[in-house]
Amino acid sequence: MISALRTAIAIDNYDSEGAIRNAQEYLRRSKARGGDFTSLGANQQAGSTLNDAFRLQGMNAWGEYYSDAAFDPFAGTAYIDQSIRGSANPFVNNYFYGDDVITNTPNGQAFSSFLQGLMLEPHIISGRSRSANIIRRPFFEGSIGGGINTAGGELDYIGEGEIQGYSNLPFPISFYGNLQWQRVPDSRDIGALTDAYTENRLTGGNGYLTASPTAYDRFVLYYNAGKGASDLNFEQVFDIGPLVPVPFPVLVPNNIQQSQTNRLTNGGIGWSHTVEYENVINAALLFNRTDSRSRRTEVLDLFGTPFEVLSVTSKFEQDSYIAALNHTVGTGNFTWRYGVEAGYLDSYQSQDTFDILSGAASASSSSHIGVGRLYVDLLHEISTDLKAEYGLFATMLSGDDTDVQRLDPRIGIALSPAEGQWLRAGFMRSSIDVSTPTLSPIGIVGLQPNQISTDPEGYTNTVALRWDAEWTPEFFTTLEVQHQDVKNPQIGIPLSAIPLPPPKAASIAVALAPIFCSATASASHRLLHTPTPRTVILYPLHLAAACLSCRNGEDRWRSHGSTKRM
Repeated sequence: MISALRTAIAIDNYDSEGAIRNAQEYLRRSKARGGDFTSLGANQQAGSTLNDAFRLQGMNAWGEYYSDAAFDPFAGTAYIDQSIRGSANPFVNNYFYGDDVITNTPNGQAFSSFLQGLMLEPHIISGRSRSANIIRRPFFEGSIGGGINTAGGELDYIGEGEIQGYSNLPFPISFYGNLQWQRVPDSRDIGALTDAYTENRLTGGNGYLTASPTAYDRFVLYYNAGKGASDLNFEQVFDIGPLVPVPFPVLVPNNIQQSQTNRLTNGGIGWSHTVEYENVINAALLFNRTDSRSRRTEVLDLFGTPFEVLSVTSKFEQDSYIAALNHTVGTGNFTWRYGVEAGYLDSYQSQDTFDILSGAASASSSSHIGVGRLYVDLLHEISTDLKAEYGLFATMLSGDDTDVQRLDPRIGIALSPAEGQWLRAGFMRSSIDVSTPTLSPIGIVGLQPNQISTDPEGYTNTVALRWDAEWTPEFFTTLEVQHQDVKNPQIGIPLSAIPLPPPKAASIAVALAPIFCSATASASHRLLHTPTPRTVILYPLHLAAACLSCRNGEDRWRSHGSTKRM
């Protein structure tokens, strides 16, 4: 506990050297006690104190190693670390300057871990910004900020407001709320008649209210809402000769406009009750709504007269309602996590198309699908240097021509053959991932699969290997490889509200290893994931990578293995 306290003080003083030294001493002493870890606290941006010591200097992979090694299923801070860790995005691409698309980012399961952490330690949602939160005491504070965005020579604004507090009366209550808004313009030469001009407008807000009415009960109430709108506009040359028809080209300007709007709403209430030491019951009611709309038009300029030749309007809506119940209990060297989740998904999608050659067409579909999941997960502490985890998930989907029953096994092992060396291997099968959070475990022995969406009948098999090595107190390396077999992937079409439907029985293989080092500290984790357009890779690939980190946070070495099409 003394080392954890010294770490927190060093972080507050921006003493990264002292924070890392004390964090290493904290883990060493905890292992000497047989793995009895006691966390001082956490914050939603940088995770536990142990993790924050390394993320302060931008050495995220080192922090992940320490937080995974000290994972305690009964400590809320452990789940906060999981939510920040995330995984690589196999299909990521971004045309904005300066974006890092290589390092781990919070994935679709990040909020699940965050909610699980809040249900165990609800008051880590708020914390004083101007001092270390060593002893929790009542406070109230707010902040507001603003700045400018620049991309492609264009400027626009960004703003943020935040309010948070904690009170002991009538019982411990914490609250947190924030609002963000920004516009990101861009203009660049794409070899057309005009530059491509884009503008993204993002608005999001979060609200949390947590309480501990008794020493054994905890409540969490949350609401998140976000809206993202993007516009794309440029002109290119179009030959109308074949339409006239004439034997020579007739070139006219073609104005292309693309717009998309995404709205995301999350809400829920959770209750957690401690029956006795290492015996906790969790329950939650969860809601999610996704609304995505897009429109694309192409208008020819026929010598001053506009003439529309293409128009496509797409719409996608989905509502999810889930009830979840979970029980976590420790018995000796075994920790059991099991539960049930059930609810239903309502979805609707449509597309209206007009083409000058083929005319007008419309298509739409809707579905009402019941969702059920039973799961059991066993964490086995075989010895101080060896642990294993076993899990089995039963998934059931029924309704509107969908009838799926599937068993999804998981198994993982973690071994420390020598001091500072940690080897992990795991297999995970993931099926449908509803848009609401879950109370079930999101990984295996600290390994999280790269997120790939599938249709209701699809699934993803993931084999993950990771080697963490702390060679000296100043030198650390990590290597992770993932191989994924995906059946019926469902990938978003760039700048479209409708996801790409996979061909039946299609299967792709993806082997990925994210690089875990970064030149700058991790960006703030805002717990709000607004869908945004992204370009995707539609062919299988193999990718391997390694990372080497030094204590000064300056020297980085990155190497990519071979990338090839299958």
